[in-house]
Amino acid sequence: TSSIMDPFLSKIRIFERKGSMIEEVSSMQGYLQERTLTDPTTGKVREIINPNNEKIKIVAEEAKKRANSSNVWDIAKEIFIWLKTNTSYFNQGGVDEYVQSPSEMMESRKGDCDELSYLYISLLRSAGIPSRYVEGFLAKENETRFVRHMWVEFYDGEWVPVEVAGTGKVEDEVNINFGIGRNLHVPIFTEEGTQASFERTGCNYRYYNQKPEISNYAYYTSFPLDEAYLAVCK
Repeated sequence: TSSIMDPFLSKIRIFERKGSMIEEVSSMQGYLQERTLTDPTTGKVREIINPNNEKIKIVAEEAKKRANSSNVWDIAKEIFIWLKTNTSYFNQGGVDEYVQSPSEMMESRKGDCDELSYLYISLLRSAGIPSRYVEGFLAKENETRFVRHMWVEFYDGEWVPVEVAGTGKVEDEVNINFGIGRNLHVPIFTEEGTQASFERTGCNYRYYNQKPEISNYAYYTSFPLDEAYLAVCK
Protein backbone atom coordinates (compact mmCIF):
# COMPACT_ATOMS: atom_id res chain seq x y z
CA THR A 1 0.00 0.00 0.00
CA SER A 2 1.05 3.59 -0.58
CA SER A 3 0.30 4.76 2.95
CA ILE A 4 0.39 3.26 6.44
CA MET A 5 -3.21 4.48 6.79
CA ASP A 6 -4.53 2.45 3.85
CA PRO A 7 -5.25 -0.75 5.86
CA PHE A 8 -7.06 1.35 8.46
CA LEU A 9 -9.31 3.00 5.87
CA SER A 10 -10.29 -0.20 4.05
CA LYS A 11 -13.18 -1.58 6.12
CA ILE A 12 -16.85 -0.68 6.53
CA ARG A 13 -19.90 -2.41 7.92
CA ILE A 14 -23.36 -1.98 6.42
CA PHE A 15 -26.02 -2.37 9.11
CA GLU A 16 -29.39 -3.91 8.32
CA ARG A 17 -32.89 -3.17 9.54
CA LYS A 18 -33.70 -5.57 12.42
CA GLY A 19 -37.40 -4.83 12.66
CA SER A 20 -37.45 -3.70 16.28
CA MET A 21 -40.62 -1.85 17.30
CA ILE A 22 -40.81 1.22 19.52
CA GLU A 23 -42.63 -0.68 22.27
CA GLU A 24 -39.91 -3.35 22.30
CA VAL A 25 -37.16 -0.86 23.19
CA SER A 26 -39.15 1.35 25.55
CA SER A 27 -37.54 -0.23 28.63
CA MET A 28 -34.16 1.39 27.83
CA GLN A 29 -35.09 4.48 29.82
CA GLY A 30 -31.51 5.67 30.32
CA TYR A 31 -31.28 6.30 26.60
CA LEU A 32 -34.65 8.05 26.36
CA GLN A 33 -34.30 10.79 28.95
CA GLU A 34 -33.29 14.44 28.75
CA ARG A 35 -29.78 15.44 29.85
CA THR A 36 -28.31 18.64 31.27
CA LEU A 37 -24.86 19.95 32.11
CA THR A 38 -23.82 22.50 34.70
CA ASP A 39 -21.73 25.33 33.31
CA PRO A 40 -18.54 25.38 35.44
CA THR A 41 -18.17 29.12 34.94
CA THR A 42 -21.69 30.35 35.68
CA GLY A 43 -23.09 27.42 37.66
CA LYS A 44 -26.18 27.45 35.45
CA VAL A 45 -27.75 24.18 34.35
CA ARG A 46 -27.92 23.95 30.57
CA GLU A 47 -30.12 21.78 28.37
CA ILE A 48 -28.07 19.42 26.20
CA ILE A 49 -30.54 16.71 25.18
CA ASN A 50 -34.20 17.67 25.28
CA PRO A 51 -36.78 15.26 23.84
CA ASN A 52 -39.56 17.28 25.52
CA ASN A 53 -39.09 20.51 23.56
CA GLU A 54 -42.41 21.23 21.82
CA LYS A 55 -40.88 21.86 18.37
CA ILE A 56 -38.78 18.72 18.66
CA LYS A 57 -41.85 16.69 19.68
CA ILE A 58 -43.72 17.97 16.62
CA VAL A 59 -40.90 16.96 14.25
CA ALA A 60 -40.63 13.53 15.88
CA GLU A 61 -44.38 12.92 15.60
CA GLU A 62 -44.40 14.01 11.96
CA ALA A 63 -41.55 11.60 11.24
CA LYS A 64 -43.51 8.75 12.82
CA LYS A 65 -46.49 9.61 10.63
CA ARG A 66 -44.35 9.64 7.48
CA ALA A 67 -42.86 6.27 8.44
CA ASN A 68 -46.41 4.99 8.90
CA SER A 69 -44.96 2.42 11.25
CA SER A 70 -43.70 1.86 14.79
CA ASN A 71 -40.49 0.39 13.39
CA VAL A 72 -37.37 1.89 14.98
CA TRP A 73 -35.25 1.87 11.80
CA ASP A 74 -37.92 3.48 9.62
CA ILE A 75 -38.61 6.28 12.09
CA ALA A 76 -34.91 6.93 12.75
CA LYS A 77 -34.38 7.19 8.99
CA GLU A 78 -37.24 9.66 8.57
CA ILE A 79 -35.82 11.79 11.38
CA PHE A 80 -32.39 11.67 9.75
CA ILE A 81 -33.91 12.83 6.46
CA TRP A 82 -35.53 15.74 8.30
CA LEU A 83 -32.21 16.58 9.97
CA LYS A 84 -30.29 16.62 6.68
CA THR A 85 -33.06 18.57 4.92
CA ASN A 86 -33.50 21.23 7.59
CA THR A 87 -30.07 21.69 9.18
CA SER A 88 -26.51 22.16 8.00
CA TYR A 89 -23.07 21.39 9.36
CA PHE A 90 -21.09 24.40 10.54
CA ASN A 91 -17.62 24.05 12.07
CA GLN A 92 -16.99 26.71 14.69
CA GLY A 93 -13.28 26.01 14.53
CA GLY A 94 -12.57 25.27 18.20
CA VAL A 95 -13.30 22.64 20.84
CA ASP A 96 -14.14 25.19 23.53
CA GLU A 97 -16.77 27.14 21.62
CA TYR A 98 -20.29 27.58 23.00
CA VAL A 99 -22.45 24.49 22.35
CA GLN A 100 -26.00 25.25 21.26
CA SER A 101 -28.84 23.43 22.97
CA PRO A 102 -31.32 21.43 20.86
CA SER A 103 -33.85 24.25 21.38
CA GLU A 104 -31.36 26.76 20.01
CA MET A 105 -30.52 24.43 17.13
CA MET A 106 -34.20 24.32 16.19
CA GLU A 107 -33.90 28.07 15.61
CA SER A 108 -30.41 28.43 14.09
CA ARG A 109 -30.61 25.20 12.05
CA LYS A 110 -26.82 24.93 11.77
CA GLY A 111 -24.22 23.48 14.10
CA ASP A 112 -21.07 21.47 14.68
CA CYS A 113 -20.93 17.67 15.03
CA ASP A 114 -21.78 17.72 18.74
CA GLU A 115 -24.70 20.12 18.33
CA LEU A 116 -26.13 18.09 15.44
CA SER A 117 -25.62 14.92 17.48
CA TYR A 118 -27.48 16.30 20.49
CA LEU A 119 -30.34 17.50 18.27
CA TYR A 120 -30.64 14.15 16.49
CA ILE A 121 -30.57 12.30 19.81
CA SER A 122 -33.28 14.64 21.16
CA LEU A 123 -35.45 13.92 18.13
CA LEU A 124 -34.89 10.16 18.37
CA ARG A 125 -35.63 10.07 22.09
CA SER A 126 -38.74 12.17 21.56
CA ALA A 127 -39.93 9.50 19.12
CA GLY A 128 -39.22 6.80 21.72
CA ILE A 129 -36.01 5.50 20.13
CA PRO A 130 -33.07 4.79 22.49
CA SER A 131 -30.03 6.73 21.32
CA ARG A 132 -26.62 7.83 22.55
CA TYR A 133 -23.57 9.79 21.49
CA VAL A 134 -20.14 8.40 20.71
CA GLU A 135 -17.09 10.56 21.26
CA GLY A 136 -13.85 9.87 19.50
CA PHE A 137 -11.82 10.83 16.49
CA LEU A 138 -12.38 10.96 12.75
CA ALA A 139 -9.59 9.81 10.47
CA LYS A 140 -9.24 12.27 7.62
CA GLU A 141 -9.06 10.37 4.34
CA ASN A 142 -5.77 10.62 2.45
CA GLU A 143 -4.21 12.23 5.52
CA THR A 144 -2.38 10.69 8.44
CA ARG A 145 -4.22 12.73 11.05
CA PHE A 146 -7.29 12.48 13.28
CA VAL A 147 -9.72 15.19 14.41
CA ARG A 148 -11.98 15.23 17.47
CA HIS A 149 -15.47 14.10 16.53
CA MET A 150 -18.89 13.03 17.80
CA TRP A 151 -21.58 10.91 16.17
CA VAL A 152 -24.79 9.07 17.14
CA GLU A 153 -26.01 5.52 17.61
CA PHE A 154 -29.64 4.38 17.92
CA TYR A 155 -30.84 1.00 19.15
CA ASP A 156 -32.55 -1.39 16.73
CA GLY A 157 -31.74 -4.70 18.38
CA GLU A 158 -28.13 -3.52 18.14
CA TRP A 159 -26.48 -0.10 18.21
CA VAL A 160 -26.56 1.44 14.74
CA PRO A 161 -24.13 4.28 13.88
CA VAL A 162 -25.22 7.50 12.18
CA GLU A 163 -22.85 10.24 11.02
CA VAL A 164 -24.79 13.50 11.34
CA ALA A 165 -22.10 15.95 10.21
CA GLY A 166 -22.03 15.12 6.51
CA THR A 167 -22.45 17.86 3.92
CA GLY A 168 -23.70 16.02 0.84
CA LYS A 169 -27.12 15.89 -0.80
CA VAL A 170 -29.87 14.43 1.37
CA GLU A 171 -30.19 11.21 -0.63
CA ASP A 172 -26.42 10.74 -0.58
CA GLU A 173 -26.29 11.32 3.17
CA VAL A 174 -28.93 8.64 3.72
CA ASN A 175 -26.97 6.18 1.59
CA ILE A 176 -23.50 6.80 3.04
CA ASN A 177 -24.05 8.03 6.61
CA PHE A 178 -27.14 6.26 7.97
CA GLY A 179 -26.44 2.76 9.27
CA ILE A 180 -22.96 2.65 7.78
CA GLY A 181 -20.08 1.95 10.16
CA ARG A 182 -16.65 3.08 9.02
CA ASN A 183 -13.25 2.52 10.50
CA LEU A 184 -12.70 6.22 9.84
CA HIS A 185 -14.56 6.67 13.14
CA VAL A 186 -12.41 5.74 16.14
CA PRO A 187 -14.61 5.52 19.26
CA ILE A 188 -13.00 6.61 22.51
CA PHE A 189 -16.05 6.92 24.75
CA THR A 190 -19.70 5.89 24.43
CA GLU A 191 -22.44 7.37 26.57
CA GLU A 192 -23.69 4.75 29.03
CA GLY A 193 -27.26 5.95 29.50
CA THR A 194 -26.63 7.72 32.80
CA GLN A 195 -26.27 11.36 33.79
CA ALA A 196 -22.83 10.58 35.25
CA SER A 197 -21.50 9.14 32.00
CA PHE A 198 -23.02 12.02 30.07
CA GLU A 199 -21.15 14.55 32.19
CA ARG A 200 -17.83 12.96 31.24
CA THR A 201 -16.43 14.88 28.28
CA GLY A 202 -13.08 14.96 26.52
CA CYS A 203 -10.23 12.49 26.96
CA ASN A 204 -10.49 10.75 30.31
CA TYR A 205 -7.47 9.53 32.27
CA ARG A 206 -8.64 5.93 32.22
CA TYR A 207 -8.38 5.88 28.41
CA TYR A 208 -4.81 7.13 28.17
CA ASN A 209 -3.05 3.78 28.45
CA GLN A 210 -5.34 1.53 26.47
CA LYS A 211 -6.74 1.30 22.99
CA PRO A 212 -10.40 2.08 22.27
CA GLU A 213 -12.68 -0.91 22.57
CA ILE A 214 -12.71 -3.11 19.48
CA SER A 215 -16.14 -2.78 17.88
CA ASN A 216 -18.05 -4.31 15.00
CA TYR A 217 -17.51 -1.24 12.87
CA ALA A 218 -13.93 -0.22 13.64
CA TYR A 219 -10.99 -2.14 12.23
CA TYR A 220 -7.58 -1.66 13.75
CA THR A 221 -4.11 -2.55 12.56
CA SER A 222 -1.53 -2.59 15.30
CA PHE A 223 1.01 -0.10 13.98
CA PRO A 224 -1.20 2.67 12.49
CA LEU A 225 -3.67 2.62 15.38
CA ASP A 226 -1.05 2.73 18.10
CA GLU A 227 0.69 5.65 16.49
CA ALA A 228 -2.49 7.58 15.76
CA TYR A 229 -4.07 6.91 19.13
CA LEU A 230 -1.02 8.00 21.08
CA ALA A 231 -0.74 11.12 18.96
CA VAL A 232 -4.29 12.33 19.51
CA CYS A 233 -4.68 11.32 23.15
CA LYS A 234 -1.23 12.15 24.45
